[in-house]
Amino acid sequence: MKQLSGYILIILLTISFTACNTNQYSPSVLMAHESSDSIMTELATFLGKRPRGVLREDRFNPEHRLHFENLAKRFELIYYHNDGDRHYYYILRPARNHEGHVKRGVGGWFEKEGDARLTNFMEVFNTPILPEKELKTKGLELFSEMIATGQIDKFQGNKAYIEWPDARTQYDPNINEWVYIAD
Repeated sequence: MKQLSGYILIILLTISFTACNTNQYSPSVLMAHESSDSIMTELATFLGKRPRGVLREDRFNPEHRLHFENLAKRFELIYYHNDGDRHYYYILRPARNHEGHVKRGVGGWFEKEGDARLTNFMEVFNTPILPEKELKTKGLELFSEMIATGQIDKFQGNKAYIEWPDARTQYDPNINEWVYIAD
C-alpha cells in the first residue's frame, strides 16, 4: 500500500510540474488576443510560404498581408515567453511527410519596436514532422532549453528533436531563411 501511494505521489508531482511548465509559457496567459493575432501574422510572414512569384524581400509589402493573415490561421502558437526585449516563440506550422503527419515545430525569438513589426527575428530550430502530441512534448523541452541557456546545443544532432540546423543547413538572419552550407 505504501508503495502504491508513493507511485501515486510521483505521478501527481510529475503532472503538476508539467502543467506548471506548460502554463508558464501559455500564449493565452501572456498575450492579449489582438496582440496574438498580429504576432501570428508577423510570424507567418517570416516562416510561411510566400505567394507565388513574390521575392523574399517583398513579402512584407502591404499587398501580401492578407495572404499571411490567412496563412497564420493554420499556425498555432504553443509556447511564448517574453524576457524583456526578447520574445521567444514555439509554433506548430503546416508540413507533410510520407507517414501522414502534417505539422512541424518551429522555435526562435524576436524583438519588437513598440507595437510595430517584429525585428531581429531568429529561427533557432525546426523539429522533424511528428504527431502533434510529440511536437508539444519535445517542443516544451526545446523551448525551455532555449530560454534557459539561449541555445539548444544539448539537442544538436538529435534528429528525433531537431531536423535543422544541422551540418548542412543553418539559419541566415540577414535574409531570414534557412540556407545550405557549402561543403
